[in-house]
Amino acid sequence: MTGCCRMPNGTPLSDFAPTPDETAFLTIARHYFAQFAAPASQCWIAALSESLRVAGDAHGPGLAFDILSVVQALRATRQSCFAFNAAGCPTCSVFVTPVERLLLSVHRMTARGRQDDAQAMASILCEGNDPRALLAAIRLLVGTQREVASGGAEPASCTSPPVPR
Repeated sequence: MTGCCRMPNGTPLSDFAPTPDETAFLTIARHYFAQFAAPASQCWIAALSESLRVAGDAHGPGLAFDILSVVQALRATRQSCFAFNAAGCPTCSVFVTPVERLLLSVHRMTARGRQDDAQAMASILCEGNDPRALLAAIRLLVGTQREVASGGAEPASCTSPPVPR
């Protein structure tokens, strides 16, 4: 984690003009990054809470899982630390680090269907390592966010009897 209340790292998030989906993605991802940086922090609870707040009970858990998948793909491909600002700090959270901005750009390019641009940015973000897992995770996330935005149907309830173990 960088900067929290000492000196914000990066440029103002407003300079990036994030969409609500991008803002939610960044906030939730920051909670997960904080969880991995300080495992005892239990920041995953804040990530789930924020997912439920922005996507509701029906889609919040899926959104949380999709963003965790993006974070895990980054963790698996990057060798360097991922510098991020604290989601819960009112001073730091309004700034975006260079790598956060790159991650948001991959998301933005994917959402806009600009796959070649997303691929190029993901390659940089993954430090030359294979970005396919990251790109696949972001495509799933964008799909979930579109479903939430369109008021997608509630998940079907299970009507089959439980399978004996």
